[in-house]
Amino acid sequence: MSDRGLSYSPPPVGTKSKKRKAATTSTTTTTKSKRTKTVQQPTKVAQHLLDPFANAKESIRKALASPHSFELPDDEASMRGLVLSISEYAKSLEASVAIAVTSGQPGPAPKPSEQIKTEAEKIAATIKSGIIKQMTWRSTTFEGRTPYVYDGFCSDPRVFGALLNLQGPPMCRTYKFTKDEFSGMIGEITHALRYDTLILTSDVKFEWYESGEFKVKGKYGARPRGGR
Repeated sequence: MSDRGLSYSPPPVGTKSKKRKAATTSTTTTTKSKRTKTVQQPTKVAQHLLDPFANAKESIRKALASPHSFELPDDEASMRGLVLSISEYAKSLEASVAIAVTSGQPGPAPKPSEQIKTEAEKIAATIKSGIIKQMTWRSTTFEGRTPYVYDGFCSDPRVFGALLNLQGPPMCRTYKFTKDEFSGMIGEITHALRYDTLILTSDVKFEWYESGEFKVKGKYGARPRGGR
């Protein structure tokens, strides 16, 4: 029988598919290994940025866990810092509870006093700028009875309370201040025109709403010639 009479048998299909499968599995494993990332735990600095009261909370936790043996700082400065941080945390919690009681909603997260002060200063600067923009010459300006109304927004009652120098969040809807008291909170408000300087001439009224909106109302006029 000649070789031409013999039929040709191709290599088994199964062998080739197994090789492809193995290659695919290897590629998938490699891809997964490349995508795997190590989850890093936040550092103490990062934890403080996320929660400025983290140290105070940790000190309280240790004290409650071991009331007779928890460690205290060795030097006076560190001890004062510990007491201050716990005091600020307690005061912030107190303000959050007061907001929850008056609004019937969950209180906001604790916030450091320095942060509250900074936010209040920003709102004060915005109010001052907004009022000055409204101080233009009108027919009633020479008589000192031109009204202005500034509409603002403050989402945190604690910040609004700090703005008004209150001992916590606002408990009333309206607050009234003399123009000197208002200047002490916001800064002196004057606006120079060509021939006159405009100043505040009346008491200032704040209206506060639980939505965070507030209004500032008062009057302004021309500064008396030769006077303050």
